[in-house]
Amino acid sequence: NILRRKSDGKLVLIDFGAVKQVSTQILEGGNTGFTVAIGTPGYRPSEQANGYPKLSSDIYAVGMIGIVGLTGLRPHQLPLHPDTGEITWHNQISVSAELADTLDKMVCYDFRERYQSATLALQALTTITNNNNTNTNTTKTGATLVLGIASSIQPLLPKPRRFKLKRYQVLLYTGVIGLGFAATVFMVHTFRGFSAKDWYNQGETFLELKRYEKALDAYNRAVEIRSEYAPAWQGQGKTLFALKYYEEALNAYDQAIQIEPDYSAAWKGRGKTLEQLELYDAAIKAFNSALELQPNDLDAWISLGNVQVKSKNYFDAIASFDKAVKLKPDSYQAWYRRGWALHNLRRYKAAVESYDRALDYKPNSAEAWYQRGNDLSNLRKYKDAAKSYQQAVQFQPNFYQAWYSWGNTLNKLGKYQEALGSFEQAVKLQPKSYQAWYSRGWTLHQVQRYEDALEAYYKAIKLQSKPYQAWYSRGNTFYKLERYKDAIASYQQAVNYKPDYSQAWYSLGNALVKRNQYKKAIAAYDKAVRYQPKYREAIKARERANSELEAQKREQEIGNRESGTGNRESGTGNRESGIGNRE
Repeated sequence: NILRRKSDGKLVLIDFGAVKQVSTQILEGGNTGFTVAIGTPGYRPSEQANGYPKLSSDIYAVGMIGIVGLTGLRPHQLPLHPDTGEITWHNQISVSAELADTLDKMVCYDFRERYQSATLALQALTTITNNNNTNTNTTKTGATLVLGIASSIQPLLPKPRRFKLKRYQVLLYTGVIGLGFAATVFMVHTFRGFSAKDWYNQGETFLELKRYEKALDAYNRAVEIRSEYAPAWQGQGKTLFALKYYEEALNAYDQAIQIEPDYSAAWKGRGKTLEQLELYDAAIKAFNSALELQPNDLDAWISLGNVQVKSKNYFDAIASFDKAVKLKPDSYQAWYRRGWALHNLRRYKAAVESYDRALDYKPNSAEAWYQRGNDLSNLRKYKDAAKSYQQAVQFQPNFYQAWYSWGNTLNKLGKYQEALGSFEQAVKLQPKSYQAWYSRGWTLHQVQRYEDALEAYYKAIKLQSKPYQAWYSRGNTFYKLERYKDAIASYQQAVNYKPDYSQAWYSLGNALVKRNQYKKAIAAYDKAVRYQPKYREAIKARERANSELEAQKREQEIGNRESGTGNRESGTGNRESGIGNRE
């Protein structure tokens, strides 16, 4: 970035301000992935390397130039602090504390801690120079500092002439002044001479950086200058879509299409927006229009298939995904979405095969492993399903649904202790999940931890408005504990919430029998048979209860007769006694 100008021998800074300027040049060429490429490795900070450059990213680069110039080491030779990630260079050369602090601030790992403008950095350097303009910079051994420069650019730098400032100061001043100049030129250009295309490019840059409000403002300025500028309307649509202003986004896409009816990207954006508005038929038409213009648009085929799934046109969706995988056989998204369409047709085996293809291209996809597990479970291949769910949580430890489904599958395999571990994770991730607490309670019941099961069922009951299933299972646990009165109360709650719950009526009858309440038990069995006429267990239980009731009546009659005879004898005795007392 530093060259010696042939005309006057001065050092000049080139290519700074790339965060703001290079994006425009690249976007004009149709490439929107520009942020990854800007900057030289070693001189660009982490946020810029990851594709999210900041205004202070160039200040980092200038600071690195200074440190490289001082130490004679290239960036990759400079060690990093193991805890903070900051560059460790102070032990390489002796400099003033003020200069060290200034350079540290310029190359701070956190962009928010750096100087936020070239002016501030320049002021700091000027202060250091004024306070220390007579010091000579030496290495620890006292030798004169030799400026370290990469061999690949040495031919561009003739032997320096006299410098009144130290070399690192020249480098830093040049860099900082260059930054200030770039910023100044940019601001003047922005406010005085932007064309519609300039504003459009600016909007594209902000959109890439996810600075949506600024992007929208730039696109608006573009259409203010040139109302028939379709790409700017398209940019508005993309930005409004990102902000979830779907009605407004649709209007913007419509404007773009009115101006350019053959604008395939606008048709595709319109389709995606209509999908969010749940206007699926209109969305399908929009995607078809886009594909008529661009038949090889992979994203459009996948988007069309997604909408067809939502509108339950599963066969059409599969055809769309087939088109997509023909265009790009290694498209994870196309194979994954194809699997989902097949799942909805209950073609579980074919769905598993599609998920397998998706995982060939993205083996760490927790979602694909999870859906694969679901379809294997539907095929009753529980061991394989359990392995798929295990993979899902391995790649995404916070995947609640995968933990929950894994637990259910382990229950079906009779692995209750392992299932408990899955449900423990599920309730940690979603403490307000009725199903997770209920399933945990059911599993605790299976391992005979009845008190813990009751607690889990109680938590489940508090989380749902009509928790008939939890009340029923809670009744079963009370029944196991021989707490029949509590069991009766729980079963009664279950049938209150679900009057046609035949199994709960049957269990209620059983609990009533345990308390010798045969008449009520028969009434409960009657309800069970009413809602499930072929409920053999309930029919037999009712017959037994009738027999017990008849036996109970006979015993009562015998008891009443015996009691009556005893009363008469007692009465005679009283009379005799009374006679005796009168005597």
